[in-house]
Amino acid sequence: MQAADFGDVNITKGQAPASEVISLSNPNAQPVTVTDLQASAPFRIVTDTCRGTPVQGQASCTVTVQFAPTKLGASTGTLTVKSEAGPATAQLSGTGFVTLTIDIGPAAGTVTGDGFKCEKASCSEQITGPITLAAVSTGFKDWKDSCPLGNGAICGPLNLTADTTITAQF
Repeated sequence: MQAADFGDVNITKGQAPASEVISLSNPNAQPVTVTDLQASAPFRIVTDTCRGTPVQGQASCTVTVQFAPTKLGASTGTLTVKSEAGPATAQLSGTGFVTLTIDIGPAAGTVTGDGFKCEKASCSEQITGPITLAAVSTGFKDWKDSCPLGNGAICGPLNLTADTTITAQF
């Protein structure tokens, strides 16, 4: 068995998990029966043609493993196969990410983060770990006439007078 790298997988709810088909080969002349297959979380076995059926000599069977990350960053795991010939393992790896979309709005400004800079109205960035964002305003004045106090009250322009640091956790 060879290691399987699932690459970058979006952890956003509703996104499909990544799947890899792993081939198990019997290099022996005699048939071997796979008695058990296990994948450690966040990896899971979804189909297999191996368990309980003799794999003939010099033949192979397949196992489909899914990676559905629940956290940002790198994940590793193991696919363990038990058979009459003894145990075998394959290393599994993948990286969970989310896409951060930054909307600056109609006012000019800049948002910078760990390894990126957004100066447009909207930017998207793939995030695989904790990130700190710094927003620099050039005078946001677009809050006028949309005051949460109601009754026609004017709250006046919202002016950021200092750079603002924003930290988000996913």
